Amino acid sequence: MRWYTPRGRKVLEYWLVHGLGHAWSGGRDGGSYSDPRGPRAATLMWQFFRTHRLQRRPAAGRAARAR
Repeated sequence: MRWYTPRGRKVLEYWLVHGLGHAWSGGRDGGSYSDPRGPRAATLMWQFFRTHRLQRRPAAGRAARAR
């Protein structure tokens, strides 16, 4: 499932892997609470966050001193 802003920007993705239980999807075989059968969760998260970076705002103290 995916949710978008009115302008069409993707803001949320929801993944459900049936039969995985409470394991890290795409982890190493034999790892603690991981299952290699599912999609690689770390890769999917990295792709999402790489394209949805937060805008940095200057710290209040730094902005005041720069004037």
